[in-house]
Amino acid sequence: MKSIRLENISKAFGWIKALDDISLQINEGEILALLGENGSGKTSLMNVIAGIYHPDQGDVFIDDEKVTISSPKDAFKYKIGMIHQHFKLVNVFTAVENIVLGLEKSDYKKFKEEQIKTEEEFFAKLKGVREPSNVEVANAKSRIYHSGKYDLNFARQKVIQICNQYGFKIDPDKHVYDMSVSEKQNLEIVKALFRGVDLLILDEPTAVLTPQEIKVLFKILKNMKADGKTVIIITHKLNEVMEISDRVEVLRKGKYIGGVKTSETNPAQLTEMMVGKKVELEIRRDTPVNPDLRLEINNVTLVKEGVKVLDNVNLQVNGGEILGIAGISGSGQKELLECVAGLQKAKSGDIIFHNPKENKPVTFFHKDLKQIKELAAQGKFHDPDGNKIDLTGLKDKEIRKMVEEEKIIFYENEIMPLNDKTPLEIRNLGIKLSFVPEDRLGMGLVGEMNLTQNMALRSFRKGKGMNVEMKKPERLAEHIVKEFGVVTPNLNTPVGRLSGGNIQKLLVGREISSNPKILMTAYPVRGLDINTSYYIYNLLNDQKNARCAVIYVGEDLDVLLALCDRLAVIYQGKITGVVDPHKVTKEQVGILMTGGSIDA
Repeated sequence: MKSIRLENISKAFGWIKALDDISLQINEGEILALLGENGSGKTSLMNVIAGIYHPDQGDVFIDDEKVTISSPKDAFKYKIGMIHQHFKLVNVFTAVENIVLGLEKSDYKKFKEEQIKTEEEFFAKLKGVREPSNVEVANAKSRIYHSGKYDLNFARQKVIQICNQYGFKIDPDKHVYDMSVSEKQNLEIVKALFRGVDLLILDEPTAVLTPQEIKVLFKILKNMKADGKTVIIITHKLNEVMEISDRVEVLRKGKYIGGVKTSETNPAQLTEMMVGKKVELEIRRDTPVNPDLRLEINNVTLVKEGVKVLDNVNLQVNGGEILGIAGISGSGQKELLECVAGLQKAKSGDIIFHNPKENKPVTFFHKDLKQIKELAAQGKFHDPDGNKIDLTGLKDKEIRKMVEEEKIIFYENEIMPLNDKTPLEIRNLGIKLSFVPEDRLGMGLVGEMNLTQNMALRSFRKGKGMNVEMKKPERLAEHIVKEFGVVTPNLNTPVGRLSGGNIQKLLVGREISSNPKILMTAYPVRGLDINTSYYIYNLLNDQKNARCAVIYVGEDLDVLLALCDRLAVIYQGKITGVVDPHKVTKEQVGILMTGGSIDA
């Protein structure tokens, strides 16, 4: 295969046109970056080449010959393979077993011919030295024809050959369940090369890798290019595009925008092509002003199904500061946030909230009458003139009036253990732990409910009797749609019908609108366009400046280092370090992400 040409490719899903009359040229022996924001059509277009989608119109040409690619099997016939974000491997199988899995009789015949050639070469070398023994001949025939199945020993040798040729480090006999994410990705690539692909498509290949693993991957891809292979990388990371690619092709909202040689462009130009206008690519990071302790996580251990998901975690989170959490996916980030929010119960350790109530009046939303009397007896309150309050002998009616007139004021911040609190109890305490979870429709929003109803999920308990007050949620939904640019037919549209990016905008907007004291966010810009992502970064800074304690779990190290005031790194449930983003490199963070240590 020397080239692929796409002409006038279109593809629709219902009323959404994912690909709109796209024409594109892919050349032999190049690394092509396919660039575009989420929802631009990058993956859909590559799925057409890979035989996963069939275009509604348009044609595919390979070496100027019109072809029909109706399935991944057809794609392999034309030596095209695609590595998806979610790996298609069997955990209980070894590497070599996964590689040969799915081969058909025609594949066995082809590989047996290869094996016969290998055996003949062996015997040819042996001639002139000595005659092969009967055992050697019998073993060779057995390897070739054993039970009509493909020989794993020969497959193992071919895997080792591929690894040596391109720079992979894979143990053919290692089980997938024992592999790291990068090893699984490498296995998928070797699996494709084993089948003889000349064009390899990688969908967001660096999203789950450390900086060190990205360097290794890029070296492998360059080795493949040197061998005449063609590589297409689907991505939205501009720094990686500039580092690895020869050419860049840009899509926007399902349309082809243009292509450019990487050596003749820059991130600003590529961003403008992606978005349609100039975008300021600098992340704002305001200097923290007198950060104060808001949350303590002391020796927290969480066990799920007999496995330590969190292992003796210690962290401090300050108001007026953004604490970033970096780590390979599945290292315990999600579970840590869920423990703080009351959604998971730690086996041991303490989670302590420092409620910023110093010199602020008590409210009945925050405390009931009994609790106020108990705290007053402990000397926790003063009046507006600074005098200690004694509620002894006062009638309940008098105390209620004092609370309503804001005459009962806290001396200092409250210290509250959260371990035994349910999420509802935490909210009833007045602790606004706003939570933007990783699972948007599973934990954040209800797909079958409309926009207004999803806004009401945070306030319906404030209604009286059986009636749910909907005017405020409706105004909030209108505000978020306008402020965040949520694309929706109307407020009555079920959230599940919105795109992933719009669902995310809605969720982030709802959580920030509650003016939280602690804001925990897990991948809050995943699925968002560049403009909205930078808008979210600014909103997080605004929350920080409003004395909120912000926890930001992210996957892009460049963003984490640019946005956060402190960065905690987690590996297999353990905190391997808390570093200053001003003074640490991506490579050093990468070492911590794999369980290593660095000099402080």
